[in-house]
Amino acid sequence: MKHPLLAPFALCALFSLSACVGLPEASAPLAQYDFGLPVEGAGSVAAKLGLSVRTPAWFDSLYVDYRLIATAPLERREYATSRWAANPGVLLSRRLRQRMGFSTETSADARTSCVLRVDLNEFSQIFDSSNESHALLEADARLFGGNKLLAQRRFSVKRASSAPDARGGVEALVASVGQFSNELESWLETLKTATPSSGECF
Repeated sequence: MKHPLLAPFALCALFSLSACVGLPEASAPLAQYDFGLPVEGAGSVAAKLGLSVRTPAWFDSLYVDYRLIATAPLERREYATSRWAANPGVLLSRRLRQRMGFSTETSADARTSCVLRVDLNEFSQIFDSSNESHALLEADARLFGGNKLLAQRRFSVKRASSAPDARGGVEALVASVGQFSNELESWLETLKTATPSSGECF
């Protein structure tokens, strides 16, 4: 659900008008966000792995998503004047490759090697109240050797937003990606040393 440009009072039942999220002025410019400048990661356990990031259909949109958890927890809402530069799954894949150094193999080449598949399930700003929100990233990671599932883990990362608006949410979401990358790499390091069946992947 996008924020309407008119009839703001129905949307702001929970919030004061000054704190209401995503109510743009008629002349408000469109803000477009990505994950920042490219980063260069150190040598990583992921160097021999292919990477596949998948997202549900609702992430095909470029809108920045949020939820009002107190009043409408089942509604996925979108800021009217804020956009991602690309599908969040595309941005996530690019950042993970930068930070962790995944192999550049194509999916066809990777069928006979090891691939980490990441299913992004949630990537949005969650409002707990009118002036408090956090970013939530939830994902399932599965390590495959050929067609065999070697290991899997569910990740849930929360980061507090610096402000109850789109920019605060985006900054927290980008920070959650950094934390997710660190946790993902630690998990792969554990698999490398503690799981014989996945040793061939590293």
